[in-house]
Amino acid sequence: MSHGQDVDLFTHIHKDTIPPLHYPPSWGLRKALLAVVFCIIAMLCCYMIEFDTKVDGLVRLVMLFYIGYLFVAYVTLGRPNPWLSRYKNYAELLKLLLSGIPLYFFGPHIVLQGLSSLGTSLYFVIPFFVGLHFTYFDTSPTFQSLGCKVPLPSQWHLITWREAVALLCSVGLVGLIVGFHVTLLVEHDWIHRLGLGYLASTTVVWVISKTCQQTHYLHMHHYFLFLPLLPCMWFRTPISTISQALIFGVYVEGIAVWGMDPILVAKASRRNIVKLE
Repeated sequence: MSHGQDVDLFTHIHKDTIPPLHYPPSWGLRKALLAVVFCIIAMLCCYMIEFDTKVDGLVRLVMLFYIGYLFVAYVTLGRPNPWLSRYKNYAELLKLLLSGIPLYFFGPHIVLQGLSSLGTSLYFVIPFFVGLHFTYFDTSPTFQSLGCKVPLPSQWHLITWREAVALLCSVGLVGLIVGFHVTLLVEHDWIHRLGLGYLASTTVVWVISKTCQQTHYLHMHHYFLFLPLLPCMWFRTPISTISQALIFGVYVEGIAVWGMDPILVAKASRRNIVKLE
C-alpha cells in the first residue's frame, strides 16, 4: 500500500484502540493444563453451592462469569493482573458480574435450578469453558473478516466465497439448534408470546438505530451476538443447557478480551484512521 493511503475498513487501526495484551494468543500445553485446572475449580464451586434453591442458580452463574473472566484474562491473554480490563480498569469485570443478574432470568433460572450440582458441572460448566475459547475462532482470518462484515449490512457484498461457506455452516448449525427449540416452544404454546417479544425488541432497536443514524451506527459485538437466542432455550433438556452454556461462554470471553463496548458506536470514531507510513 502506498505512502499515506488509508487502511481498508477491516484492517484499520483507530488511534484510541487499545489492543488486548498478547493478542492474538497462541495455544499450548500450559494453557491446556490451566484450562483443565480452572474447569475443575468451577465444577467444585458449583458442587459446593447448595443453599436456598431460589438463589443458588444465580450465585452459580455469577461465579462462573467471574472464573471465566479470570481464565480468559490470565490464561488466554496472559495479563499480569487478570482483574484489569484492556482499558486498565475494573469496570468491565464489574459490569459483567452485574449483568449476570438480569441475564439469569433469560434462561438459566430454569436450567440451573433444575440441575443437580453434578448435572451443572457436566452440562453447563464444560460447554461454558468451550465457549470461553471463542478467542481462537475470532482470531482466524476467515472468522475475523466475517466478524467485521456481518454486523454491517453495507459490507455484506464484500463477503468472499470462503467466508460465505463458513457463514452458511455456522448459520446452519445455529439454525438446527433454533429449530429444535422452536418445536419445543410450539409444544408448550409459547411461540406466539416469544414471537411478539422478539418483534417488539427488534422494533425498538430499529427505531433507536434510525433515530441515531446521523451520529451513530449499530455494531453487534460478538459478546452480544448470540444473547438474543437465550429466550428460546427455557427448557430443561441437555441441548438447551449446553447451548446456553456455550452462549454465556462466548459472552464472557468477548467482554474479558474487548470489554463491554456499546452497541451504538459514534461514527466520528470511524474517521480516526491511522495512515500507513
